[in-house]
Amino acid sequence: MAELRPFPLFAGPFTTLDGRYSAFADGKVLRVGLKMNTPPTCNWKCPYCYAGDPELHGRPRQPTVMTASESGAVPLHRDPTWEGRMEGWLEQAIALGLQAVTVNGTFEPLAAPSWQDTISFLQRRGIAVTLVTNGGLLTPESIDWIVASGVNLLTKLNVPVVAPDDPRRARLAEVQKYLSGLPRDAETVYAEQVALIECLVAAGLTTTDEPGRTRLGVESVIARDNLEFLPELVAQLRERNIYSHIELSKLQGFARTNPHLVIRRAEISELFETVRRQDEAMGYEPYQAKPPCLAGACYENLYRLDLHADGAVRPCPGIETTIGDLNRQPLAEVLGSPALAVIRNLDDHIQGDCRDCDLLATRQCYGGCRGTAYQAMANSGRGEYERWTASDPSCWRVQRVLDDGTLAQDVLDRSLTTEEIARLRRPDLVETSTAGEVAP
Repeated sequence: MAELRPFPLFAGPFTTLDGRYSAFADGKVLRVGLKMNTPPTCNWKCPYCYAGDPELHGRPRQPTVMTASESGAVPLHRDPTWEGRMEGWLEQAIALGLQAVTVNGTFEPLAAPSWQDTISFLQRRGIAVTLVTNGGLLTPESIDWIVASGVNLLTKLNVPVVAPDDPRRARLAEVQKYLSGLPRDAETVYAEQVALIECLVAAGLTTTDEPGRTRLGVESVIARDNLEFLPELVAQLRERNIYSHIELSKLQGFARTNPHLVIRRAEISELFETVRRQDEAMGYEPYQAKPPCLAGACYENLYRLDLHADGAVRPCPGIETTIGDLNRQPLAEVLGSPALAVIRNLDDHIQGDCRDCDLLATRQCYGGCRGTAYQAMANSGRGEYERWTASDPSCWRVQRVLDDGTLAQDVLDRSLTTEEIARLRRPDLVETSTAGEVAP
């Protein structure tokens, strides 16, 4: 019998499953998603951008955050004292067991003035780093720096790579252009992103000393436009030892005014099972398909926190509850958040069909995508406790998402009305004083 092939995974520390589940009880933060102090707009215009304000047109942008300095108020991305503050916050996380940091931003992290300084600080402290970038601001010099530094790099591609004479190329290029929102002609957008990935491969990021490990990853959103092409993209990435992070889009941010991007539950099931069968045929390790990522499961809410550039702390990008402010309280105190006590203890709190699922009981899944559950409940007008505890409606095994009988198909497969789209803003970000009771 042939030996099973391991999936390409990022090089770096790998916390055991038991370690992930015990992180909350042990008072630990094992991973941080670090939002760099980027300018308040992005160099791309992805139609699914979770950080984009659906009421604003043009590129994703948010109000400029001002901070006090000796010379007066300055924008956060120009504040010379920001790096020192963030290092202090990260030191608190290191004291609480931090092992790895994902460096991104509200928008493109390479637009932040001190991204290299932040990464260097983390590496001096022995922290594994993954840099998430759309690649648009990468230069030959910055690529050389990344390669020499040992950082993992996760960039974007939404469709497979094909030859110039492939009859599908024009369509693939149009999809890549649309999902990146770039204004240039489609062939240029597609060719440049493919060339970037080829450059990163040639630089040696897919070669490591450990079999099945890589320093290069590609992320893509699962959307209506690229759905049919994703199995081919996944196969290509596997064969080149590139980590694939292919994730369902959520009705969040810009996607709230582009609801056509979100695929139906039956289509989700078909895609995930198609890739599972493809992986099995290619000789990879067997697994049970489940959202939110192809061939993966998300346990991040057990042990991760997002540190925003302004000091706000949230559980993950999809859960928009602010659970703390590091300008006013230490990170150790934030771990005592009532919201986090629910989010990191779903065995006792989760509602709907996830509660009785064998995958949850056997720790093969932690309630699917908690961000999808949060956003689906927010879009349905539910309160914070229901947002934290609903079953993931994107999972085809789930029929009931809440104990009151609310059905997954009614919160995910239904189309948003024009009035709902007009009404939906970023939800009020509030902490709860007790489970199910929103603080005034």
